Amino acid sequence: NNYRIFRLSRINNLRIALESFVRRDKTIEDLEALWNDRGPVTRLELHFQPQVRTRVQDYFKAESITPLPDGSLQVKGEFLEDSWLYDTILSFGPNVLVLEPEHIRAEIADRVRRTAQLYDK
Repeated sequence: NNYRIFRLSRINNLRIALESFVRRDKTIEDLEALWNDRGPVTRLELHFQPQVRTRVQDYFKAESITPLPDGSLQVKGEFLEDSWLYDTILSFGPNVLVLEPEHIRAEIADRVRRTAQLYDK
């Protein structure tokens, strides 16, 4: 009964069904409010290496990105602290450093250590 987002590239074997639905009368502002109200947010500060600039621009809002003189990027903003956040940070590998908050920095470091242990065996 809630809203869902479906990635089009994951839709296979599409069929037209006879079943229909009643469209909810919602504005884009209503939907944005629902999307943004999914839980507590955390103030985050990240530092990215220059070689991932394009990916950073794809993932984060322009107003949260600050280019630095050495070509690296700083990202500051409020983000929902969920698996997407941790997975996204980890996907940048050695090209990102969590500056704040300390608990996210520590969790990322712990996950990297546990991953490295898998390969040390």
